[in-house]
Amino acid sequence: MEELTTLQQALKLAPILGPWLGIAVLVAMLLKSFHPILQLRREGADNEAGRLIARVSGLEEICEKLHRQATEDRQRFEDKLESQRILYEGKLEVERARHDASEALNRHKIRNLEQCLTAFFWLAEKLPATEMPRIVSDIRKMRTDQQVAEDAEKALMMGTSMHGAGGAPEPVPTPAP
Repeated sequence: MEELTTLQQALKLAPILGPWLGIAVLVAMLLKSFHPILQLRREGADNEAGRLIARVSGLEEICEKLHRQATEDRQRFEDKLESQRILYEGKLEVERARHDASEALNRHKIRNLEQCLTAFFWLAEKLPATEMPRIVSDIRKMRTDQQVAEDAEKALMMGTSMHGAGGAPEPVPTPAP
């Protein structure tokens, strides 16, 4: 009955101590099994003791195999986790570069819009109302030129972010004149 309560107490600690507890319990059980073996030897039951020793040796081999397998499994799991971490860090770095490029493009676009609006107000205040159609036309042309430049910048940034985090795009060869 005492063995059962010890085993029950050990099993309660199993989630905390993990696989080492199982090994410790097996070692404890092996050590407890040596007591009857010694007693049998004293009584002259060498044959029974030999069979028990053989059983214990078999159990030791099984324990060693299980321990090796658990160690190999843990190593494979850690290797897999490490490769996933490296993969996700790379993806995160690319995503950060894309986000930074997008933010820079948005800041530039806001500055361009602010410049057009400021120019419009300034011209509207300085020139007579009869010049308003020309002012609007000039501001629209200015905005169109800015949009072309923004699109070129966006294409350049998207090309850069697709070639890696922060790296420059491959140069395009130009024909010699």
